[in-house]
Amino acid sequence: MKICLAAPLHRGAFGVSVLLKLHKMGHNVIPFDYRACIQDIGQAEMNKFFIDCQDECDLTLVIKGESIDPRTLKHPAAIWFTDDPARYPWADKLGEQYDAKYAVRPSKVFKYLPIGFNPSPESRNIVSCI
Repeated sequence: MKICLAAPLHRGAFGVSVLLKLHKMGHNVIPFDYRACIQDIGQAEMNKFFIDCQDECDLTLVIKGESIDPRTLKHPAAIWFTDDPARYPWADKLGEQYDAKYAVRPSKVFKYLPIGFNPSPESRNIVSCI
């Protein structure tokens, strides 16, 4: 499956572990670090670029996604909110824009999907989905 992964991808970020795990599962992953992109070209241009990154993908998977304009999503799209949605008044409204919605704490919108620890050598003590 070809997956567009939109996530923070700096060293030690959760998105790196998700990227490694998806590759290990045999998926073709197109990484998109939306936070780094915002720093380089700004939020409006990042959202335009994000549309192109999703071309020909079977799935768009967003980790947290606070800066991604939901109107730029190509479907099917899933979000994994790796924080407690109750801490962010805008989180449930954001989640409603996705076909599948998961968070580390359930809400009216998000289903529960925990984060585990993967002690494999390639993760180097990075938190990872199992």
